[in-house]
Amino acid sequence: MITFWILVVLIAIVGWVIYQFNAMVGLSNNADAAWAEIDTQLNRRYELVAQLLALAKTAALPEREQLAAARTAGLNAYTPTEKSQTEPPLVAAIQKILDLANSSPALSVNPDFLQIQHTLGDIEEYLRTAVPEYNALAQDSNARTGHALNRLLASLFGIPRRELFQARV
Repeated sequence: MITFWILVVLIAIVGWVIYQFNAMVGLSNNADAAWAEIDTQLNRRYELVAQLLALAKTAALPEREQLAAARTAGLNAYTPTEKSQTEPPLVAAIQKILDLANSSPALSVNPDFLQIQHTLGDIEEYLRTAVPEYNALAQDSNARTGHALNRLLASLFGIPRRELFQARV
């Protein structure tokens, strides 16, 4: 009879470990997927910034160097924490260039400029909804892996804590 109860307890422990592992891996994978989508949009924005820089060069806009430096910093950032630090200066520089370009008669009617401006707006709109979703997944993953026994399982199975993306986008 005692062996039966020992077997039941062992099966319950193994079941719990399997459940916790699957839950942590699922949250981790969802957070990875959400971050990949955000990173893709950020990379799209970097490409558009390169096109915007080319247009700004033809219009001799003086803030090009600031935008180019912010773009380079963004391209050299990889983690959510690093991106959180590089995104606000990039967004500010983009806005400054767009404001100047809109006051330039040559650029304000340029179809390439208008397309870049429209696509940048689409990216910003996407990021407004995607970033909170990623941060919620990251927080859920961190909460799941933050409990004492789960922390041990997460370290055994190599499930990392998630960084939040705190940039103002």
